[in-house]
Amino acid sequence: MILLQRTSLIKFGLAFSLAAFAGILAISPKLIPLFESLTPQASQRAGSPARALFFKSTLDIVPYFSLLAALIFACIMLFCILYFFENTSSPEIHCFELFAFSFAFEIFRVVLPLKNIYMLSPFYLMTAERCLAFARLTGIFALFAAGLFASGIETKRKEIFLFPFCVAALIIAIRMPIDIYSFDTSLSSIFGFSKMFHAIEFVLAIITASSFFVGAYLTGSREYIPAGGGVVLLILGKTMLQTADALVLLIISILMIITGFYLFCNNLRKMYMWM
Repeated sequence: MILLQRTSLIKFGLAFSLAAFAGILAISPKLIPLFESLTPQASQRAGSPARALFFKSTLDIVPYFSLLAALIFACIMLFCILYFFENTSSPEIHCFELFAFSFAFEIFRVVLPLKNIYMLSPFYLMTAERCLAFARLTGIFALFAAGLFASGIETKRKEIFLFPFCVAALIIAIRMPIDIYSFDTSLSSIFGFSKMFHAIEFVLAIITASSFFVGAYLTGSREYIPAGGGVVLLILGKTMLQTADALVLLIISILMIITGFYLFCNNLRKMYMWM
């Protein structure tokens, strides 16, 4: 993919993210009361069962702000990539673009509360939830691919290397069981095997960070070490943001994403500032 095509894709992602953010702000007067009224009706607590032991209290409006934060992160990250890495051919940055863009697909979370106003068909909710699952998986797999690039894998066509990961995310999202008639305290439908997927996310975060550490050893580039730490914070912070139902969880997840984003991009920029 030539730099001109890559820049066009980033601009498209940024435009999509800005449009999603503007759309959320426009319908906020209707959306906020829906979040506040539906959250107490949740059938289960979002996230792992251990969360209830440490964070017993929830706040009904938190899922709305977590959605808003995800869209803001998408806009900021894509803008920073466009500004600081426009002429950079780093494969790790190409992968990070997909991860950043995946934040914008959290917009599909509004379908569940809006279904109660407009009486939408279950088909639309199921489609939205599968698009959301596909975007979340693609974002994680993209960072995993970035770790493989950092560890020394070379390819001339980065988009071809990423294609199998996108196909795998699509197959999982299509075949994943989703209960659209119940939802958790983050106002997301209940995904089948959610505990297993959270465990997989954690394992992928560790493997990806390890790949960056291997890259630091093989290439002698110390910048890969903090970048690997940033990857862990990004993946775990994004997962926590998606399932945040308490104010403290929302704040922690935002801080994790900001720190991870800085560690990842700042250190890669030091490495590729002349490319």
